[in-house]
Amino acid sequence: MHRISVVGWCVVAMLQISAVGRAQQEGEVKLELLRTLSVDGGAITAAAFAHDGKALATANFLGELRVLDMPVQTVRWRAQPSDHWVGYLEFSADGTRLACCGRHLTVHDALTGKVLFRSEHAGPSGFAWHPDGKRFAYANGTAVYLSGNKMDVPWASFEYPARHLSFADDESLFVGDNVGRLWHVAVGSRITELRHDPREHGYRGASSLAVVCAGGKVFDLASKCALRCDDAVIDYPGEYGPLAVTKDARSFAAGSSNKLVRWWTESGDTFRDVKLDDHVRALAFHPDGETLFISTRAGSPALYAADKQPIAVATMHARLKELRMSPDGTILALKTSGWALYATAGGAPKQLPNAQYVTPGRRGSELLVQERERLVVLEARSNTELAVLPSKSYLNENGGTGPGDLLLVGDALVDIKGEKVTEMPDDVLMHLYATVAHASDGSWAVGGGSGFEGDLGGLVVTDKHGKLRGFLDDGPVYTLAFSPDSTRIYYGCGTGTSSGMGPTGSSFRVIDARTLKRIDEKNANVSQWTFLDEKRALVCSEGKLQVWDVGTLQVVQTVPLDVPCHGFELSEDRRTFVLGRRDGVRVYRLHSN
Repeated sequence: MHRISVVGWCVVAMLQISAVGRAQQEGEVKLELLRTLSVDGGAITAAAFAHDGKALATANFLGELRVLDMPVQTVRWRAQPSDHWVGYLEFSADGTRLACCGRHLTVHDALTGKVLFRSEHAGPSGFAWHPDGKRFAYANGTAVYLSGNKMDVPWASFEYPARHLSFADDESLFVGDNVGRLWHVAVGSRITELRHDPREHGYRGASSLAVVCAGGKVFDLASKCALRCDDAVIDYPGEYGPLAVTKDARSFAAGSSNKLVRWWTESGDTFRDVKLDDHVRALAFHPDGETLFISTRAGSPALYAADKQPIAVATMHARLKELRMSPDGTILALKTSGWALYATAGGAPKQLPNAQYVTPGRRGSELLVQERERLVVLEARSNTELAVLPSKSYLNENGGTGPGDLLLVGDALVDIKGEKVTEMPDDVLMHLYATVAHASDGSWAVGGGSGFEGDLGGLVVTDKHGKLRGFLDDGPVYTLAFSPDSTRIYYGCGTGTSSGMGPTGSSFRVIDARTLKRIDEKNANVSQWTFLDEKRALVCSEGKLQVWDVGTLQVVQTVPLDVPCHGFELSEDRRTFVLGRRDGVRVYRLHSN
């Protein structure tokens, strides 16, 4: 038996570390930021005017809060108080403070944005300023607190979570709960009095949408129910959305599932309907009582007034749902509420109003666009349709075309003319194909998952003709790639299952592309693997961007980023690297020795 001294081990270890250091230095990957692209047009979920009308606060699905000086619409300040959509905003009577309910409740200095008060998990609604203009009430679960009281001593408690609050002029409080009931809490009392229960009138599954005290009246709105003003019912076809009421209650407005807002005036004696392009997300009255802020789900906020053209209000950032890039890296396809094309060099976006899915094309600036009944091969730079295939099946979202111009449409491989080549076998239990890889020799690999918990799935491999080579029942597959020489398949998958919990572990595996026999395996949570060359791969793992040695599956470099990496796009020439964020993308030039 050979023996190595401690000193010998240290020398060997130092040589190994030195070799790794030289490898990292010689082949280091660097990213040069070229452009940050923010995606505007997101839905505003809450809005409020200051009582003097000189400021408008808006917030969105991303938890972003912004205050605009009106009427010029310049940004006074912006903040990110929540990682959750914001459901309620309200200025104090003197205009010096602004309350924001997202995942948490925050009260801000209206001039600077400084946070003056914070309550964890007290959102996304359930707040009311006290008539004295200084104190406020807020809900946290089933309890309601009055500012100034100790956190562990609630003012009032309810059976179900409190959703909406409003003070009457006599300082008593009205509360709408999670089953649509309206409660009253008298001044100086903790006794709750039930004023209205929609279940007594046959409404099941209702929830409070708004409670507003104004002009000596109490407006009460719950889902699936009619709008109520005191004891009177205000009929209106369609299900209601948000509610706004002027301070004197002479005007009030409510959104509808019918893509319109009904706007009542003269204390409800007259009304008019404002038709919109999408469902309503937020309403707010200007203090003049004659101007109404309306925001839709499509992200088109505007100020409306009688017999006048709407005045557009600056949009906010949209939530980026999906990101695709053309093979040459010149065009990005971004999905928010719909798909649009952006040039990585800049310029105005081009909308794709009929697109359901988009994937990279075969070469150049091609993209594959799946519409309802056709599949379009689009030359995205010139917006030219190169080919159109009739198709009622869905295009694989993360796939594309490979050698031989094969596409995965539904559960079948088809050629570029739409002729079926082969179908996935019936015993392959995958209904949601997650990722597709193409080999340089024309072979195919398709991995995915299905099941309510995402615990089923596997890996299907075909030859260049689409003939089934084999199937591995390895659980859900998250990322998939052939080696540059087509001899191996690298993939990340979930391992083990627990009832109702999905996969309990993660593994990264290497198999022979022809025999499907396992060559190597590592316990690692890899969400994306892309080859840089024959020896290195660019890897996204647990929010980190790394470079791995493909032979040893060892991390040789962690690429520094100032934001977490949860997925990226890389052009075929390995020069353009695009990192997706919640509100847009960052475009980098990749330098790799």
